[in-house]
Amino acid sequence: MGFAVAGWQLRRTATAAEAARRAAMSAAVHYGRSAVLAAIPELLSIDLALATTAKNASTELLALLARWRHSAAQAVGALGTVESLGEDVSSLLRDSIGLAAAAETALQGRSGGAALAEARSAVAKASARAAELAEELKAYT
Repeated sequence: MGFAVAGWQLRRTATAAEAARRAAMSAAVHYGRSAVLAAIPELLSIDLALATTAKNASTELLALLARWRHSAAQAVGALGTVESLGEDVSSLLRDSIGLAAAAETALQGRSGGAALAEARSAVAKASARAAELAEELKAYT
């Protein structure tokens, strides 16, 4: 009789542990979706500022590129919890982070015209796809 009760308790504990694991995974996915939805407006704002800032305003451009890299990195981290929904956006964001860093370096050396144009293009592409992803994610929340 004692073994039967122990077996029943083990099954009950395993079931509760599985339910807790599923709840934790669901919470992580929900948090990731919320974090991505919160990050996207910032990315779009930076994209707009980059597109409208004059090429000769290097101090402002450097600050915007740094903000982009920081915000995009946060979005990439949050996208890691949203299953496969944001893989293409993560890839675009990672590419744009590298190009933004290259543009920052080039601007500091005052030879940043081509690097800046490439970074602006990558930022525009990533932010456009991020905006599309936001619409997709809104359906899940």
